[in-house]
Amino acid sequence: MERKYHIAGIDLLVEMPEDREYVDEALMPFRVSDVTDPHCYTFRLQAHLTPPNGDCIAAEPGFRVYEEGKETLRYIGSVLDGWDSAYIRAAHQGRHHAIQLLAADFPERITAKTVLDCLAAEHLLAEIGGFVLHCAYVDRQGEAILFTAPSGTGKSTQAALWEQLRGAEVINGDRAAVRMTDAGPMACGLPFAGSSGICKNKTLPLVAIVYLKQAPETTLRRLRGAEAFCRLWEGISINIWDRADVASVSEAVRQVLLSVPVFELACTPDESAILALEGAMPV
Repeated sequence: MERKYHIAGIDLLVEMPEDREYVDEALMPFRVSDVTDPHCYTFRLQAHLTPPNGDCIAAEPGFRVYEEGKETLRYIGSVLDGWDSAYIRAAHQGRHHAIQLLAADFPERITAKTVLDCLAAEHLLAEIGGFVLHCAYVDRQGEAILFTAPSGTGKSTQAALWEQLRGAEVINGDRAAVRMTDAGPMACGLPFAGSSGICKNKTLPLVAIVYLKQAPETTLRRLRGAEAFCRLWEGISINIWDRADVASVSEAVRQVLLSVPVFELACTPDESAILALEGAMPV
């Protein structure tokens, strides 16, 4: 079974085993009928995952990463004690991605979550001069505003205020892709919804990035230089063990900051936050 998707400027071709149901509702807004030179993800069921034969270069909660020649291997699952407790092995080499699934963990169906776990989306974006930002993505009259902040600071609250008080559309409550294009910096929808459950497929010109802070009264200031870079970097998903990715994302952030204002908005959760930002943005 094959499915084709277009996500943030990247074409994907996904091949699934015929003997399992494939449920991809979360990816349906990104489904397309044709792709050009796609990244190909081939999923296969196996009784046992092939062990790594290389160096472990990263160990994070939920996955381990190994280098094996020109391949990068990710063992995904409960892997704090080692690769052999994982239930997914994702081998990435260029545009070819061979995914092994532990058959016992997928007795009936494979879902979109499994595909998303295997994408390595942060790497795909880095390869084309983009990055994944943890943020709430709002469509304000055909232009993108991204609200970023540590978890629990109020990204979703700000997005909801713009929706309720200004008729804006929330495109994603958790993440967005940011890409440099010939037309300038763009924000792109991603199929990662987080707790908001909102993930729409829309690409818009990026006009502002807002770093949120909670405060007893609303103040706004524009960030510049290293301060703007650091605030934006806080919210970026990146493979810090991959020097090429780090260099690419660093350059992408630099390019974005040349044309997109970054604001620090310390605010209360009411219309004063909207008014402050409207007063600082181009009409």
